[in-house]
Amino acid sequence: MAVFSADDISMSYGARDIFRGASFKVEASDKIGLVGVNGAGKTTLLRILAGQERPDSGTVAKERGLVISYMRQNGDLEFDGTPEQ
Repeated sequence: MAVFSADDISMSYGARDIFRGASFKVEASDKIGLVGVNGAGKTTLLRILAGQERPDSGTVAKERGLVISYMRQNGDLEFDGTPEQ
């Protein structure tokens, strides 16, 4: 059984399709990477999988108790000190 999956998901901003009809599944033993040019929809897909956005159409399913999250690449992180502190 898939740990999480997407079935026929689509997302657009205005007239611009980010992705259309995307389907995939990830099994527990899978190792995956998400690669694409800027603006390809990587962050949008991660936000959908994390439940922070909803696709325009299609469904996302995940195993009960599974938590999907991501760290923003350009977050407003403040750091005062050294890593050892």
